[in-house]
Amino acid sequence: MSFYSQLQLLAEFGMSYKSGDDNILEYALDRREILDWLLDQGLDINGPSNRTLKCTDDTFLRDNTVEVLNRAAVIGDIDLFDHLVARGAKPSQSNALHNTSRSENAVAMITHLINTYHLDINASESCGGLTELDQWATEWGPLLYYAILYSNLPAAEVLLNYGAEIGGSCGLAIMKKNTPAVKLLLDKGADPSKNLGYAITRNYFEGCKLCLEHSGDIAIGKQEIRWWLALAVRIPG
Repeated sequence: MSFYSQLQLLAEFGMSYKSGDDNILEYALDRREILDWLLDQGLDINGPSNRTLKCTDDTFLRDNTVEVLNRAAVIGDIDLFDHLVARGAKPSQSNALHNTSRSENAVAMITHLINTYHLDINASESCGGLTELDQWATEWGPLLYYAILYSNLPAAEVLLNYGAEIGGSCGLAIMKKNTPAVKLLLDKGADPSKNLGYAITRNYFEGCKLCLEHSGDIAIGKQEIRWWLALAVRIPG
């Protein structure tokens, strides 16, 4: 008996796949027949993920964005993404664009999501408050941060070409000592003076050299060094 047949048999004997907190749809994304059958049983295609973060006061934060679309973006399956939308999934309630940087098919996926669904290239990962796990968007910049985080240079380049804000992404590239990413971001307008100071504090020669080649101002860089040193003094440990 196939797994699909087992699911149907259990449903006939009263098994409800709508119960419980787990979003089981994400586990069926590679089995279109099972996915569609589960949706026909009434499962919420716009359901959130299973990821939670336990806080010190024993409360939990949860990502309430559309998990199946987030996962389809990671997989890089454009046909699957379109199928999910046709079944009622809402791209505007997902962080699909943020998740594309984890995909080997990132460039095609990013291009499709922007051109077809007109997703905001500078959208915050907070997704209008749907995700409570938003920790980086304000400091680093919404989408480009993820491309640098996952060292996905093709994704970073296509995001920049569509107008993604650089924000603090160059600082992240310097922290990771990702020289090609630093060069790309400086070429696209990252502040060479500010990032020069940060590169110096990280003992990152290649980064310093690139910032100077992009007309980084040493005086401004020194101010940035003082800021980082003051921050280091304030942070215990």
